Amino acid sequence: MTVQNEVVLLLGKTGNTLGNQLLGSRDNKPFTASGSTESETKKCEVTTLTIKGKKYDLVDTPGIFDNRENVEITEFIRKCAGGVRAILLVLEAGRITDEEKNTLSTIRNFLGKDATNNFIVVFSKADPERVKDKQIDWNKIEILRSFIKQIGYRWCVSPMHPYFFEAERETNEKRLMEIKELITHIQVLYTTRQFEENRKEQERLKKKAEEEERRKNEEYENKLKADAVRVQQEKFQEAQKILIELEYKRKREEQRREEERKREEQRREEERKRGEQRREEERKREEQRREEERKREERRREERRNEELRKEEEPGIIDSVMVGAVIGTVVGPGLGTMMGALVGLAIGVGRKIISNIMA
Repeated sequence: MTVQNEVVLLLGKTGNTLGNQLLGSRDNKPFTASGSTESETKKCEVTTLTIKGKKYDLVDTPGIFDNRENVEITEFIRKCAGGVRAILLVLEAGRITDEEKNTLSTIRNFLGKDATNNFIVVFSKADPERVKDKQIDWNKIEILRSFIKQIGYRWCVSPMHPYFFEAERETNEKRLMEIKELITHIQVLYTTRQFEENRKEQERLKKKAEEEERRKNEEYENKLKADAVRVQQEKFQEAQKILIELEYKRKREEQRREEERKREEQRREEERKRGEQRREEERKREEQRREEERKREERRREERRNEELRKEEEPGIIDSVMVGAVIGTVVGPGLGTMMGALVGLAIGVGRKIISNIMA
């Protein structure tokens, strides 16, 4: 593949159709066109495009909408010694898919910020009225509005394909002329040096992002490990706390039981002492009672013994009367006997009274 001139790159699924229109080829079509939304181009195809007498190498790329590696485009741009004048990004009018929205960011990253000065957005497959009036509602889509503003509002509408009437031909030629004017008005070239610098920057950023991702993953894993350790420590501390509380409760229970046992022993000891004291008191009372009974008995015996002794030592009243009567009879029989008996009676009674008083 030979590249001798400044390059005009076609990016997008329908870039081949636009390339054939720019070349003015209705019958002879250098680029393989497709009626579907899928790009037919598998490799970069090159042909010569002349605008105002200046030759450009018009290149149809595999398109980065195909979800394939961009190796083919990368290798081709490295061969563009004369630089890239314009990059035509072809999007379908009214049909900006989520894939194409995401691809806008991919394109800018792939070519770098230096390519901003070379982009032209071309809307294809617009209905005839919109092609004629150049009315595309691109400003309603945030990412597309931002992109077109960033590239200096360089956008246009692709011609109708196919066309059948003269008025449509004139409209198509007008739209093609606008595209060519935009190409020629681009002042700076996008060079292979800028592309390589961007690729190195992208590799650096990719490596940095991978390292950052790895660092975040390591931090996340470390955090998970730290959290796991912290959770284990918290569980261990909680278990220790529970064990301490159980040990404390166990000791409290043992202390309570020991105090209860001591109180029970003390109660039993006090009960035993009280029993012993009661028994001692009863024993003393019994001894006292017995002692008193013994003393009373001794007194009774002593009294009986004394009584017997008095009876033995002192004559009784009858004896005194008989003694008095005998004495009176000796003195004078008859009256003397009576008087003697009375005197003896008096003496006996007196002695009895004195004896009782003395006792």
